[in-house]
Amino acid sequence: LWQQTYDYQGQNDYGVAILHHANGELTVAAALHAATDSFDVGLLRYSANGNLRWSYSYDYEGQYDVPTALAEDAQGNLYVCAASLGSSSDLDYLTLKVKEDGTFEWMQSYDFAAGRDVPVSLVVDGNHITVTGASEDSTGQWDFYTVMYDDNGTVIEEYRLDKPGIGFDEPAGI
Repeated sequence: LWQQTYDYQGQNDYGVAILHHANGELTVAAALHAATDSFDVGLLRYSANGNLRWSYSYDYEGQYDVPTALAEDAQGNLYVCAASLGSSSDLDYLTLKVKEDGTFEWMQSYDFAAGRDVPVSLVVDGNHITVTGASEDSTGQWDFYTVMYDDNGTVIEEYRLDKPGIGFDEPAGI
């Protein structure tokens, strides 16, 4: 058993999700408080005995980027989704792929009608990465939005579902 702290830039950082790997290592998805008073998506990879192997941070358009889910594929690649404040829109879906060694692979974002789009869950199934969450439509109502990517970040399918009369359609998982 071990305990570690991580200080990104002298601000208040917080972990959001932990992934335990078969070799005993851990990856933490975190919201890292940047000196510019915004948050970056952070991934922290720890060895089985608690030593930091690598850290990775991603800043989408210089705003608030807060991870919501973390997953791994069979090759050890990491996928993280986040709610990110865009420079010309409100919150957007942000999905990142980072290789097992901490190198950036690809990023995809989603914005509908410059409204709020918040991913809540992420699943990896073979070569497919599926992200789901809530997405505000142009009338201020919330819908389900689910997108499936291949392992290269190409959109394979996407679904938007509006349940009439509800107003706030938000999935809790996938």
